[in-house]
Amino acid sequence: MLALGILGGSAAAAQEQVMVPPLWYSGDTHAHVQLCGDVSDLALDDIYAQQVQNGLDLVHVLLWANDEGEQGIPAYYLNYAPLVTGTEAPLTQGDPDHTIQYGVEVSMFAASDFGHLIAINVADGAFPNEVYPAPILDFFQAQPGALTGYAHARWYDGYGRIVPSLLPHVGAAMAPIDTALGRVDFLEAAAFSPTPGLSLEGLYYKLLNAGLRVALTGGSDNTCIAASTGSPRAYAFVDSDPLTLGKWAAAVRSGRSTVASDEHTFLNLSVQGMGIGDQLSLSEPGLVQVVARLRVTPGVAKAGNVEIVLDGNVVGTLPYDLPDGGVVAFTLNLQLDRSGWIAARTDQLEHTSAIYAIVAGQPICRALDASYWVTLCDDMIANIEEFELDG
Repeated sequence: MLALGILGGSAAAAQEQVMVPPLWYSGDTHAHVQLCGDVSDLALDDIYAQQVQNGLDLVHVLLWANDEGEQGIPAYYLNYAPLVTGTEAPLTQGDPDHTIQYGVEVSMFAASDFGHLIAINVADGAFPNEVYPAPILDFFQAQPGALTGYAHARWYDGYGRIVPSLLPHVGAAMAPIDTALGRVDFLEAAAFSPTPGLSLEGLYYKLLNAGLRVALTGGSDNTCIAASTGSPRAYAFVDSDPLTLGKWAAAVRSGRSTVASDEHTFLNLSVQGMGIGDQLSLSEPGLVQVVARLRVTPGVAKAGNVEIVLDGNVVGTLPYDLPDGGVVAFTLNLQLDRSGWIAARTDQLEHTSAIYAIVAGQPICRALDASYWVTLCDDMIANIEEFELDG
């Protein structure tokens, strides 16, 4: 059984304000001042201007090795690593509504072969330039408050064997290992052009189905991929005002996050009153009420589908058309016969992190997905020489 409603324009404003709910804050986890090729760096003032214009509360400016430097030492270590301090950039310290912090994208380093790692809320960016994952993740994880994840994460949608063809921009080959060890906190959605057979869902769903928990964030990657910050973006639910870097990191680490395509949309989800990132416990199989709510800025036209996802399968779809903004409310009574995870998404990059439902104390684990990751790890070990990693 499902109930749905679409409230548009002034009618929506009269019944429910179209806005981001309290304690939800927006952030871009993947901005850059260094651009691709020989283009000069942006000034941090440029990022700040975009941040204000695009309605972002927090921006993580990631520094990377876009310059080879001299004598085999990337210019990153000389010119950029010292900017990583774990604190707010001086530029925004006088602005209580906006925060910029420098972080790291492990891109164009030896470690990039296994995926682009992001490290934010870290005080030291001078990590060892060695093959991923160790000791790079150990270096960042040892720093109090560190938040780590994979940039522009994508993976193969199917379950075929793909080793030894690892491509850094495809996703994160070490994700199942790192997630199982509690070494990564998030996967990041980015505005890649669609590639048949590759998607964020191809990675995220397989990890969750194997019983591994990880959050979603959104980053613009304003180098080669996007021209400006804030699309896509993440929202994180903090425990109290005001927003701080520590509260943002804690919220993402706890899975209290949702991804939006731009500043005009916000997708939320609850299951039996539990919010995104929470765990619901049922003593036995039964019905749960799932509520997805999409908010669109008044005056902004949006159309598409809101979908409810259970263990990677779409179990409910609501088409919507909001020519003048408004609210889409989608309620679904869902039968849970076993432990699983629930999320909401749209066909325009919106995607919530999961809510976990534990039935009769049983873990979430799908044999197909767990076996897939075990086979991937076995194949990587057996074919390690094919990667030609020279450290």
